[in-house]
Amino acid sequence: MRKGFHIFLIIAADFIAAVAAWILFYILRKYILHEMQVGISFFLIGSAIMIAIFWVLFYAFCGFYVRVFRKSRIKEILNLVWTTFIGVVIIFFILLLDDEGVINYTQYYKTVGAYFILHLSITVILKILVLTHIKNLIKKGKIWFNTILIGSNKNAMEIYEELQNSKYSIGFRIVGYVHVFETTSRLLEDKLRHFGDYKRLESVIRRCGIEQVIIAIEPSEHEKIQEVLSLVEGYSVRISII
Repeated sequence: MRKGFHIFLIIAADFIAAVAAWILFYILRKYILHEMQVGISFFLIGSAIMIAIFWVLFYAFCGFYVRVFRKSRIKEILNLVWTTFIGVVIIFFILLLDDEGVINYTQYYKTVGAYFILHLSITVILKILVLTHIKNLIKKGKIWFNTILIGSNKNAMEIYEELQNSKYSIGFRIVGYVHVFETTSRLLEDKLRHFGDYKRLESVIRRCGIEQVIIAIEPSEHEKIQEVLSLVEGYSVRISII
């Protein structure tokens, strides 16, 4: 399943949340400031879209759309609280500081607080829904990460079988393995594609679009770990050492 679509889905959810929060804030602001005229105009929709574009760009700058498939939902929400606070402060100083309808500082606190709560609440709800949907797709094996296994003996074999026999997928799609020493046995030879020795790792990463590297070598081969790490340095891959 295409990952680009789900990244778009996350961005779209943030955009919709920002638009909805701004429109609801506009209506609530009228109530807080005792302004009786409430209506949704083209100007309001246009300003809501501009605000939503700001939020999406701000989230992108803060790294919310990087490696979205590996994120913890709890950690994401905690990061969102601080990011939302900073974003609301920016919007306050740019758009709300000179609000002619505000006659005292208490109303400033009420309007800004209301916007913060509205924006954060709607964004959190939509983000949890989207991230939960993505996590479920990973569990079902519909979203995966191309994975290379480093090692060819008992440890590597155990890891491979554990991943294959797991009730729920964690997203690792093992495309093959590389060995460390020529003299060691290769228990995985009949189960996975053999790409040669670990020195070809960079070529395999580029050719197969590897996103995850699992180092599952024997204790006698641990001297090679640092060399393996240096080979993948500079590539956008996650590394697990078993």
